[in-house]
Amino acid sequence: MPYVDLNTIHTPSTGAVIPAAWGDQLRENEEFLIDPPACSIYASDNTTVQDNTDTTLSCDTDNFDNDAMWSGSGSAIDINTPGRYMVICTIRFQAWPFGMRQIKFKVNDTTFYESSLILASASTNSTVLTGIRFIDFDRGDQVETVCRHIEPISGGSLDVQVYEFAAQFQARSATQADYLVAYRAW
Repeated sequence: MPYVDLNTIHTPSTGAVIPAAWGDQLRENEEFLIDPPACSIYASDNTTVQDNTDTTLSCDTDNFDNDAMWSGSGSAIDINTPGRYMVICTIRFQAWPFGMRQIKFKVNDTTFYESSLILASASTNSTVLTGIRFIDFDRGDQVETVCRHIEPISGGSLDVQVYEFAAQFQARSATQADYLVAYRAW
C-alpha cells in the first residue's frame, strides 16, 4: 500500500474527532516507511562494451525486490510507487590502463542523468566505478544503467560487469503528492 497523505482522509480541527480511517492510514504509512519500495539487481556475467558507445547494461539476478520493480531479466527497473528515489550502480570495467570510464542513468529511454566519469586506473587492476543520483519518478517510469568507455589509443572494447544496480524510495515528490490526491479521490 502506498504512502497516503493523512490530510486527504481528515483535516484536523480543534475539538474534532479523528476518524478510525485516519489512525489506520497512519499505521499503514509507518509500515510503508519501515520497508519502502526498493530493488537491487546484478549481472553474473560480463557485457562487452564497444569504445565510445553508450551501452545499456542488463542484469540476470536480483538481491531483493519488494515492489515488483524488476521483471526477472533485462536492464530496466520499473517504478510502481511514484516519488524520489536514490538510484545507484556499481560496475567493474576490465583492466586496461588507458581512457575514461562513465556511468549514467537513462529514464524512459529519453532522459540521461550523468553520474560518474573518471580516468582509468594506470595499473593492471580493473576499474570499479559507482554512480549515484536522486531522481523523481512517476508511476510507470523506467530507469536503466548506461556505461561508456573512451579509449583513445586502441579504440578496443572492454568487458564490464554490473556488481549492483538498485533503486530505493526516499521521499514523496511534488509528482507523488499530486498522485496521492488523485488516488484518494478515486
